[in-house]
Amino acid sequence: NQWEEMFALLVQFQQREGTCNVPDLHKEDGINLGKWLRTQRASKKKATLAKEYQKQLEELGVVWYLLENQWEEMFALLVQFQQRE
Repeated sequence: NQWEEMFALLVQFQQREGTCNVPDLHKEDGINLGKWLRTQRASKKKATLAKEYQKQLEELGVVWYLLENQWEEMFALLVQFQQRE
């Protein structure tokens, strides 16, 4: 099905880039993977994403809340800097 095809593209991206953080406008093999992933995140937020899909995405390493994740990463870097200085 189409979801499985898009997921396979996400797996391809993740294997090549080492992350599932696909830029919004990124196209993989000519297909807008970034838009698809944004739609999956929105579906999860609305609780309309199928649990099996959510599980597959999480196992691959999809971050659901990008800003929260980015904040945590930057805070960890700040703590490292503070400990070093």
